[in-house]
Amino acid sequence: MKTETKNSSKFLSRFIKTAVFGSVAVFVAYYGLLYLFAVRYLDPEYYGSYFYAWRLEYADKQMLGMYKFVKPNEHPATQDRKDFSLKVQSEESSHLIATNYPEHFPRGFDQQFSLDNAAYKGFLEMRDNYIKATSPEANLSYADMVKQASSRKERDLKYFADSPGKSIDEIRSELFPTPGENRWEKATRTLMKIVGNILHNADGYKFDGKELGEEMTDDIMSMLTDLEMDMTKITEDHVDAFFVHLGKVCATCATPRKTFAYSRAYYAFYFLTSGIDFQGVKRPSDADKMQSYYKERMLYVAHLFARVVAHIYPNKHKVGDDAGFWKKIRNFYSPLRKVKKDVVLDSDITLLRDTIGTF
Repeated sequence: MKTETKNSSKFLSRFIKTAVFGSVAVFVAYYGLLYLFAVRYLDPEYYGSYFYAWRLEYADKQMLGMYKFVKPNEHPATQDRKDFSLKVQSEESSHLIATNYPEHFPRGFDQQFSLDNAAYKGFLEMRDNYIKATSPEANLSYADMVKQASSRKERDLKYFADSPGKSIDEIRSELFPTPGENRWEKATRTLMKIVGNILHNADGYKFDGKELGEEMTDDIMSMLTDLEMDMTKITEDHVDAFFVHLGKVCATCATPRKTFAYSRAYYAFYFLTSGIDFQGVKRPSDADKMQSYYKERMLYVAHLFARVVAHIYPNKHKVGDDAGFWKKIRNFYSPLRKVKKDVVLDSDITLLRDTIGTF
């Protein structure tokens, strides 16, 4: 009896050890392969679909944030904070407190100073001109601006209106009433040139998995130069890396500065295309429903813009095929993210393409 009990105990012990080691081996193998295929060696075929799903399911919403007045005594009085405060919430320059429209705050509104650059003031002036053209606001005293901006709630956030029937050129003249004064005027022309050529499948506007096409790279470098960015710190390799990181969507890739750069392009795109009657979102006749419509339209155009960007990748916004044994293995362990429902209508992509034209 004792022998049987001892043998039984040994068997149970071996069984438990085998089960534990087996579980650990499976765990290591699974997550090891997941790391290899999803992070370390993510196939460029997945860049477009992964990027597109990430934008639609999470990232696009993050671009519609709200600013609140930052009190001087809430943070250390560093020079960069003081300079930024003078630029966006002072009596002479009240861009972010005069009205309550969305902006992107990757690090939080009270840390926006850390993303300030040479092009930001011009962007805010363009933004102000869009508000004046589409949703004229009552003139408030500076004291009232500060009071309202200090107590804002999420429910108070307004959304950018559209510009029914207006052409891109008409809207551009509203954004830049004094030709040549704002550096974004020339940059937005280049942006729409890029969008048009992407949608027309122009040579030089594709990403091959490692490098961006030469023509699109030249356009982006030209845009950055027009915006008076520090070109001693930006090379063509940085441009290539930007689009690799967009496709990989990893935590170390989607840095605040990169997502902020992306949202600058989105907002400029939204303003310029606000006159296009996209069918994916319907304009209501009831005035009480307009703010809901504006929010819905902003998100729809954000999704549409993401679809345009995804167009440069090998499989665009779609997942690659899984024919063959190794492709099935790769697909299983890769971030095979599919959009649950692609809300962007193909007809709206066609409408955008035909409206912009080619260059």
